[in-house]
Amino acid sequence: MLAVSFGSYPRIGDTPGEQTLRRALHAFDRDEIAAEELEAVHRDVVKTVLREQAEAGLDVVTDGQVTWNDPLSHVARGLDGVEINGLLRWFDNNFYYRQPVLTGPVRWAKPILLEELEFASAAADRPLKAVLPGPLTFAAMSREGAGPVSRAGALAVAEALNRELGSWAEVELAYVQVEEPSFGSDTDRGFLRELYAALLRDVTLPVIVAPCFRDVSRAWPALFDLPVAGFHLDLRSHAANASALDGRGLPEDAAVSLGVLDARNTRRESPAEVAREVERLRTGLASKGPLLLTTSCGLEFLPRSAARQKLRILAEIRDLVAGTPAAVGAR
Repeated sequence: MLAVSFGSYPRIGDTPGEQTLRRALHAFDRDEIAAEELEAVHRDVVKTVLREQAEAGLDVVTDGQVTWNDPLSHVARGLDGVEINGLLRWFDNNFYYRQPVLTGPVRWAKPILLEELEFASAAADRPLKAVLPGPLTFAAMSREGAGPVSRAGALAVAEALNRELGSWAEVELAYVQVEEPSFGSDTDRGFLRELYAALLRDVTLPVIVAPCFRDVSRAWPALFDLPVAGFHLDLRSHAANASALDGRGLPEDAAVSLGVLDARNTRRESPAEVAREVERLRTGLASKGPLLLTTSCGLEFLPRSAARQKLRILAEIRDLVAGTPAAVGAR
């Protein structure tokens, strides 16, 4: 059982000392600093984010996606045949992303995240998880010309992301999380399998597919058809999602990532209550693979102080559940 960072982390904190990146971004926009100076600030913030996750007691960390402005455009900008358009709402959040527009054949030309992951891997003192937008969501949240992305366009995106994954082969990664908030009961299962066949062709990295935000209580088993190492379940956006943990069809050695804390609410959950919930839920899991305790989605929606608190609670829940059932119940 591991306490794991989901992915994103607040890049800018609450105190003046935690706002160096904001100042650097403003200075860069005014041509007061060079790109190399901005990159140095980004790397300092990544080190801070890694340290805060370690101090909270997490077992697996991320780079916090510090260089990402939103969940799609950072990767989309690195692909040929894709332009970035105006701001749109990111699902039901008070958060926006710049919409990718497919303007021609989508192709991968060179590594997009490799240098960032190599830096984070070298700076981290514990296993690192990488994050990549999933092809289903990339296509669903993009445009192709003036209309929705075609089937061929979505497959081209999956093939381009496959090349990106292939460039990470030498990076030491605990997991790669492929984020799919567009996944739900309306997802075409055959097309999903086709997309992931393209995405994961010749990929040996341990991939976890991660839907979030939506009710996937009935759809979650459709993910079990995919050749991945594990599956995330957001337990906080929809209470019904817990009913998916009945063990039916779950691959025996699959990692199960449980979003046990609400990453979109500053409310402090009770570690003891959540630990008891995890104890109940894991009794229904047939998988003998790792159980990953994490937040419902990325922490970018929260103030930095609240994000730190969520991480500490995750570690406390892990320690409670790892103890005897009596100790968990008495907490």
